[in-house]
Amino acid sequence: MVMPRAGWTAMVLGAAVGCTEPEPPSTGDSSGPASTTGTGSSSTTGDGESGAEPDGERSLVLVEAWAPAEAEADPFAAERPDPVECTLGWGEETGAFEVSTDLCLYGAFVQPTQAVVHAGDTVELVLLHDALYAIEPATAHLAIAFGADVAWQTELTIPAEPALVRPSWTAPAEIPAGTPVHFHVHNHGVNNYRLVDLIASPP
Repeated sequence: MVMPRAGWTAMVLGAAVGCTEPEPPSTGDSSGPASTTGTGSSSTTGDGESGAEPDGERSLVLVEAWAPAEAEADPFAAERPDPVECTLGWGEETGAFEVSTDLCLYGAFVQPTQAVVHAGDTVELVLLHDALYAIEPATAHLAIAFGADVAWQTELTIPAEPALVRPSWTAPAEIPAGTPVHFHVHNHGVNNYRLVDLIASPP
């Protein structure tokens, strides 16, 4: 089970005592996605009953369900090196999905979406990173996609202080449960990123 967000937030704030927390980066408009998310046409709610009350807050991912994405299914294949060096350096760590870029130079991970996302739902990503280092100034590219549709992405400037990254956006269309959700992380340098949760909730 993923650690409750409140617990992770307390941990991050405790670790950041004496430091200034950077503003969470975004692609620009934090109220909407960087590009179109997955589509769907069903008008039923998550319990299958048309007209029933909307689903409450729900996690869209399981920390233990992430697996490497094949090249042909990678929405960010234009950035993908050949070969991909990412046999080690990723997995569950204290309730979150951690990617260490010293061992995983290009991270492309996927799992089935664990719950339906209704059009108009708020989708929130909870992610944190340690202090970011590189021999020379660089950038990190982080992104979430549903199927081939990029829902959110950002670039982080390296070096950077530890930070909690918690963007949210509005789903423009329904995303059925089981739709592949992709987590992309790619940077220069030896750094750690932890995806804590991806959550959908009614507006």
